[in-house]
Amino acid sequence: MTVVEYMLAIIAIVLGLAIGKVLDKFSTTLKGARWTEFHWFLSVWSVYLLATILGYFWGFWRIYSGVNEIPYFEFMLLPFTTVTLIYLMAVFLPISTETKNAREKAEYFISEKKPFFIAFFVLIMHLKFTAAYLGIERLMLESIASWMLCFGALLGLYLTQIHHHKGLLIFFVLVYLSAEALGPAVS
Repeated sequence: MTVVEYMLAIIAIVLGLAIGKVLDKFSTTLKGARWTEFHWFLSVWSVYLLATILGYFWGFWRIYSGVNEIPYFEFMLLPFTTVTLIYLMAVFLPISTETKNAREKAEYFISEKKPFFIAFFVLIMHLKFTAAYLGIERLMLESIASWMLCFGALLGLYLTQIHHHKGLLIFFVLVYLSAEALGPAVS
């Protein structure tokens, strides 16, 4: 195995652990008796994070598939830091496995949201740094979308009402879907 293949194995393991965390939390959102009341919100956050994880893995493979060697320091600073932040987002995703009713889950989300949104913001900034460091040309649309996500992550830190967070989640999903839909069309 080459160094990059070992590196990919480490990345895959950490992302696999993150996927496991998110799927555990997602499964708790499906257990609620009144799914439409509040659990949909938590389910969509889980699916959004899963899409982010899979998107990073896909992008990582595309970026590093032709690379035969990567310095240790670069590995630690770029892909390993990224997957660590993704894992932390999965751990910090504010979905309680212990509370039962929607009101308690909403209160839990509001009280425990800060580490998640901090990790989200740092991840986006780190990905922007990584793209610049690797010399990856980004379309204007991708750049705008990433700045919008940065703004949204910062906003998530300060919103205190769950209905505002529902609107923010819709914003995140629309930015994500727009970038995914328009990105290939533009390029």
